[in-house]
Amino acid sequence: MLLQELFKIENKQLKQIYSIQINDDSTKNEYATPPDELEEIGFILDIDESDGTMSERLMDVIINYRLTNMSVIVEVPSNLIYQKITSIKYLLQIANNIDFSIALLPPGHQHVSDDFSIEAYKEVILETVRELLLKQNFDKVVFPISNYFEYLMLEVILGTEKLQKFYTKDKFIEESFIAKMSIEQTDDFKNSIREELYQHYGGKDEFNNMSKVMIATILKRASDSYQEFVKPMVNKNIQDKMSYLLSKN
Repeated sequence: MLLQELFKIENKQLKQIYSIQINDDSTKNEYATPPDELEEIGFILDIDESDGTMSERLMDVIINYRLTNMSVIVEVPSNLIYQKITSIKYLLQIANNIDFSIALLPPGHQHVSDDFSIEAYKEVILETVRELLLKQNFDKVVFPISNYFEYLMLEVILGTEKLQKFYTKDKFIEESFIAKMSIEQTDDFKNSIREELYQHYGGKDEFNNMSKVMIATILKRASDSYQEFVKPMVNKNIQDKMSYLLSKN
């Protein structure tokens, strides 16, 4: 679907939409602000074929949509990385600069080359993991790597048995990844990412320790935020209600 089609009456109530393509007409002013109901949008990577960089028209659209706090995913046909038409290092950098998530589309996706193999996709995934490990301050989501990483951290805390029935309810992940790969292929990717992380952190035990520290840090930040912002607001609401009730008596 082209971006401008999203503004048709029958599409204006959509909350999420993915695999949106753009052309020159997509940059017209009437498409610069997303429909009111839309919460998340995925754009197929549009590149300048002369140098493999993101096209200015896509960059402009993303910036405009991010200014409205729209959640944006750039869907990358992974064969473009494998064929060196663009690079994951560049994509991670620009994602960090203009604030969007990345999805590395697998074989079988309609926007991925028919001759792109699962083995080649695995190479792209592992190359991306290595790049991410070099970027300690990178905090954007990279599908499906970020999801696998979260799974591995949950595995450390909850154990493998409790995660046997774990499955995502995310529509984008289900349609773009789970539906395109077998369970065996998914498990192979998880194990490959697992081994890459173990190697980087110095073994399974070190990775587990890092995961526990990271989760503890996240929980502490959440607790601190609650104490600083949420708790005072809750207390004030309670006091206001009590004052209102007392004034009625």
